[in-house]
Amino acid sequence: MGMERKSVEYFIEIMNERIQFLTDSINDFENEIKAADGYAKGHFKGYNAARRSEIEFIQRRIEFLNKELEGKNNAEKAV
Repeated sequence: MGMERKSVEYFIEIMNERIQFLTDSINDFENEIKAADGYAKGHFKGYNAARRSEIEFIQRRIEFLNKELEGKNNAEKAV
């Protein structure tokens, strides 16, 4: 396995960890949203929307990198 492929696989692993972190913080903020009212409620909802957007972006990037690794088996192109 080439160094480029290992690097891409490691990068994917880090992105999956980021998704888990964002998901956990969304869940934490859901509890805050239930307890909050007014401006604070909107504030937490905005944070959650931003985190969901980041999760979607990361997931699309992971899908692309996986396709490049599987399809062409060329990690250099994936980078």
